[in-house]
Amino acid sequence: MTPSSATTDGDGDDLAEREVASARRAAAAMRSVGHLLAGRELTDGQLETLATALEGWSADVNAAPLRDKRAYMVTRGGLAEFMVTGVAQPPPPDGSRLRFDELSFIGGPSSGLSMGFTYRRDGAETVAETVFGRAFEGPPDRVHGGAVAAAVDESMSLVLLLVGQPAYTVGLTIAFRAAAPVGQPVAFRSRLVRREGRKLFITCEGSSDEGVFAEGEGIFILAPPLNVAAG
Repeated sequence: MTPSSATTDGDGDDLAEREVASARRAAAAMRSVGHLLAGRELTDGQLETLATALEGWSADVNAAPLRDKRAYMVTRGGLAEFMVTGVAQPPPPDGSRLRFDELSFIGGPSSGLSMGFTYRRDGAETVAETVFGRAFEGPPDRVHGGAVAAAVDESMSLVLLLVGQPAYTVGLTIAFRAAAPVGQPVAFRSRLVRREGRKLFITCEGSSDEGVFAEGEGIFILAPPLNVAAG
């Protein structure tokens, strides 16, 4: 399941890799600006300079063609082959890094809004890890509960890579046990606990060095490939 190239020449794969690298670099710069705005006391002059630069950049980029997310996921999503063939994919090797949605605002490295997660498989569990920056702060030094909830949802969705098929979230319950810290490593561990027909029951636990701060239970419905690819 490697990203496909939009070109047909011999250097197509290298070009696709450069495009992804450029997108990830641009997204990382955008995320950095967001955290600086949330966490720094900037002067009026600095804010005016930043606003002028961003407004000029936005006007230029807005002229680019719209992205077709469905077509993008069919070629570059973590379950791309299933979406095209309908054949369940074998799970990634234990210990491997997981590739999910490149454009996700939770863990997509090409998203300027991403929370910066990285994903891996650990036996029967998936692990999502990050350090929440100031842009996701709610109360002082605490991650906003909405950001934690979104992270729980996507973390449970990673289990679909072990199942080999995409699915939709139809139920989500979260218990907030403590504050999730800003600026410290956190991890969300998820696993499939049972399966009933097309229903998948998945649990998640979010923790830091200070202990467990969130527990989640989700119900997912397996989706046929055309539902995902065609919308």
